[in-house]
Amino acid sequence: MWEKINKVSVQITVAMICIISLNAIGFLLFFKELPVHNKEIATYYIGQLQGAIVAGIFGWLYTTTKTKSS
Repeated sequence: MWEKINKVSVQITVAMICIISLNAIGFLLFFKELPVHNKEIATYYIGQLQGAIVAGIFGWLYTTTKTKSS
């Protein structure tokens, strides 16, 4: 079983877990109301976190496929 797991499948699994967890955070924030005085800063930091994670995933997967095709 462990012989079939390679670096690419681990990267795709980690990427999928990150994307699913980001969607879960967004889904939970849809139903859970933030306090009014913290709402703006919380949404700012959540947006920054989501952008950084998605950009990191794209960079990680792109560099893997770029080095394979060279």
